[in-house]
Amino acid sequence: MVRYYFYAPSPYRVSQRKQGVVSFRLKAYYSEQAYSDKERKEVVRFHELDEVTCRVNLKTAGQYQFEFAHGVDQCVSHWSRSYGELRADMEKWGYRRIDEQNYFRLRKLAIKLLYRHSHRFHYWWGRNKYYYKNESGKDFYELDLCALHYHHRLQQYSPYMQAFLRQANQGPDNILVAETISLFLARDSPGQKQRSQSFKFSLESNRLNHATNWYGW
Repeated sequence: MVRYYFYAPSPYRVSQRKQGVVSFRLKAYYSEQAYSDKERKEVVRFHELDEVTCRVNLKTAGQYQFEFAHGVDQCVSHWSRSYGELRADMEKWGYRRIDEQNYFRLRKLAIKLLYRHSHRFHYWWGRNKYYYKNESGKDFYELDLCALHYHHRLQQYSPYMQAFLRQANQGPDNILVAETISLFLARDSPGQKQRSQSFKFSLESNRLNHATNWYGW
């Protein structure tokens, strides 16, 4: 199995660096020989093996987005039939090929930034409520977490406007999705000989989308 590693820095990295923003993407593919009924011969197939998205503001708390996906069980195939086609398509989306050592160095950096900055989404005013959803099945775990932030707003308005908001049934609070977490993990079935290797994890703060000094894709 031949592996191909790609790295895509943010097109706005010069401006982001001045603001303390780290933003990049990683993607890895592997190739294998497979028989094509249409072409009646063995051809090269490319499959997505690993994908990482890292966006975090090191200077401003609560601005981050992390996504990790890995799997050889239910991975996505690429349409290309040669390495040249794969490279040309990846370059079109801002990726360039790197070696395995640099790929895992950047991957470890994304995980390190995840642990260092993901606990800082809390708002110091208002209140937070937390929810979860469990849709796990026999062969997989699937969990979602969500933090909602409620910020009292009526004191910002005149008595006339407060009465109007109550009459419109809009409630006294602004509600923001402070943070969302999603996890998918393949589960080994009883008697399964080959261990499942498929997972997807994402973590994102709402403040990232409302940042006025954020440049991203």
